[in-house]
Amino acid sequence: MTQTISRPASGAAAQRHGFTLVELLVAMAVGTIVIGCALASLNALSNQWLVNSALVRSRAEARLTMDCLRRDLESALRAAPGDWLLLRPSTLATGGAPASNELYLLATSQDHTTNQLGDVWALGYALALADPLNSGGPDPRRALYRLRLNPPDVFANGIESTDWWNLFWLPRRSGLDAPPNLLAQNAVFRCEAIVEDRATKISHRVPLDRNVRINATGVVIDPPLAALQSSALRLTAINLSLVILRPEGLTLLRERQVLTDDQWRRFGDTFSERINF
Repeated sequence: MTQTISRPASGAAAQRHGFTLVELLVAMAVGTIVIGCALASLNALSNQWLVNSALVRSRAEARLTMDCLRRDLESALRAAPGDWLLLRPSTLATGGAPASNELYLLATSQDHTTNQLGDVWALGYALALADPLNSGGPDPRRALYRLRLNPPDVFANGIESTDWWNLFWLPRRSGLDAPPNLLAQNAVFRCEAIVEDRATKISHRVPLDRNVRINATGVVIDPPLAALQSSALRLTAINLSLVILRPEGLTLLRERQVLTDDQWRRFGDTFSERINF
């Protein structure tokens, strides 16, 4: 009779397969930390992409706005029989934002495909609250609009008007904030007139809270400036300024609702240009 004696396996064969509970817990903890770090990095990259996208968009809007303003002012119809340029304080409650005003003018605008030689357009630049559905956000946003009125209407009703604001612009201004007229969001717009006193040859800056009418015979400021010694004025230049809030400024505006002049400068990008006449 033959007896077989088995010996225990040694080495790798003797080791048990699988992981202990402690090993599984350690692996899960390490995996959680790695995934958490990856998600945090992805979230940071996503936020940075949103910030950069907003900056690119706002700067593109600012360049487009300044180009439109420059082109319109340089092609202004200064030989119009009536007023060819109006500056008025903004009708939008600024909520702590810097003072702003509105610009209306007659110009031979070159941005329309059907322009004919001699076409004159009435153009208006003003701030309004953009509808949240059109501005891409949950809250109404301060936006700059450009309203353009066609030549037949201008020639029939506006080019020789003795009261250009009340008889021509006021009845038509309601269409200003239509989505196609939107130029720039989260903006403050300033248009500062520089006038020269013909008697003293001294230049003066006109405050943004004054109404300014400019026609072929001169400049009318209401109420008048105390520093001016005569009523014979001429327009020498216009200083344009556009401030667009960056994302951190928008967050602060939503939290506080009111921003000081210093905060608009700190959290906004400023674009400026001087147009000489």
